Amino acid sequence: MRHARTAARILSAILLCVALATCGEPEPLRVGFAGPLEGRFSDLGVQGRNGLTMALEDINAAGGVLGRPLLLLARDDGPTPETAQAAVLDLAKEGVAAIVGPMTSVQTLAALPVAEEAGVPLLSPTTSTPLLSGKKDGFFRVIPASTTWARAMARYCLEQDGLRAVVTITDLDNEPYAAPYTAAFAERFTAGGGTVLADLRVHSSQAGDWEDAARQLRALGAPAVHATTSARDLAALARQLRHQGQTLRIYSSMWACTSELLQAGGKAAEGILFAVSHSADTPRPEFQRFVARYRERFGWEPNFAAAFGYECGLVLAAALRGAGGDPARLPAALAGLTELPGIVAPLRLDEFGDVQRPAFIVAVAGREFTTIATVAEP
Repeated sequence: MRHARTAARILSAILLCVALATCGEPEPLRVGFAGPLEGRFSDLGVQGRNGLTMALEDINAAGGVLGRPLLLLARDDGPTPETAQAAVLDLAKEGVAAIVGPMTSVQTLAALPVAEEAGVPLLSPTTSTPLLSGKKDGFFRVIPASTTWARAMARYCLEQDGLRAVVTITDLDNEPYAAPYTAAFAERFTAGGGTVLADLRVHSSQAGDWEDAARQLRALGAPAVHATTSARDLAALARQLRHQGQTLRIYSSMWACTSELLQAGGKAAEGILFAVSHSADTPRPEFQRFVARYRERFGWEPNFAAAFGYECGLVLAAALRGAGGDPARLPAALAGLTELPGIVAPLRLDEFGDVQRPAFIVAVAGREFTTIATVAEP
């Protein structure tokens, strides 16, 4: 009899546990993030993660995806291909439906084979290498290929600034991004009658304070330089040029167009021009609301990585709904998305996971980024 009562109590406890589990919170859909959260490129990783965090918070506040909340798991993908692969593998083991990131082209190229083998799609806010364009794979993005802005910048230099000669600098520490960008700029610039006096190829991790590069620019008699580097490295180069009394014009890419440049470059950053696919002063209401909320939430201005990180959250949620909440169907749902409103501008992924957006020319003026032109593809 005693054994019967014990068995009954055990059965009751089991049934209670089942009932509580059934009535409890729904199992969350896990979303991974991989990006540089420390080190030289952390202005991309931290802001991209923050933008994604805001998006998931907004989605969860509206009921989640098919009644399930989204849970963010973030990993620092480190400075090497091996650390990028390890971050993706760790997130895949955690059962994430997708990974937002990586944030740089070199890390994405390293991580993609690991992600594809694990069956986890990558959705990047900022990876823009053309080496991943036009391919049916497990990679998707909300930013256009960087060659679009490179050609826009070359046109602007020729047609608006009347520039006829330039020296380019290419950071080989992010070669999959920087090398195609410089090549596209140089091709369009020379086709329009300009001359590239030299291409200085450097590893920013070994460039020190950029004094040697600044001296090389003086020796070449460069009237202008186009540097495809990170914000921190461009700031160091600009400081050296001004310290040496050089007044040449400085052009750069979207990679360096972050608040890190304004903080580290100070007065030396004034007048630098960028070609970007993100206009920080656009009057678009969705974007201005995002900026105000981001500023209140995190205490500083969002850069393009934050805005595109937020958009990645919106895209991912839409695709998960289209997939019925089934991660296995997510890649097909991402490739089949129709136009989405976005916050920077409307966007639509094509069958290859690529996106087209306009190019803007942005200048540093009064320690702010100001949009001065929109350049369409020729």
